[in-house]
Amino acid sequence: MKANRLLQTTGVRESHRIRILRNCLEVPIKQFSFSDMNRASGEILEAALSEPVALTKRGKQKLVILTAEQYRKLVGGSHTMAHSFDDAPDAVQGELMTGLDALLEDDHV
Repeated sequence: MKANRLLQTTGVRESHRIRILRNCLEVPIKQFSFSDMNRASGEILEAALSEPVALTKRGKQKLVILTAEQYRKLVGGSHTMAHSFDDAPDAVQGELMTGLDALLEDDHV
């Protein structure tokens, strides 16, 4: 699970990671498909600035987009750098879009 690997890098204990991941998936949040993200990424990212947004593939939640502040509260702080999509370096934007494209093409995600 990619989200679990991300939480591992922040030093969160496994039992706490599992609880965090379950809570993320159980909280009712706005949902958009990966196809929606391709068509209206700006609107979806704007919505994520005010509340977490789930990205779905074939009706199942695969990713959750949340603000850096919400993420820090969730994991208890972070030593990583966060950017808004518009302010992110070109390499970060490219990596994000490449990852989203790979997820759209991958039937196993």
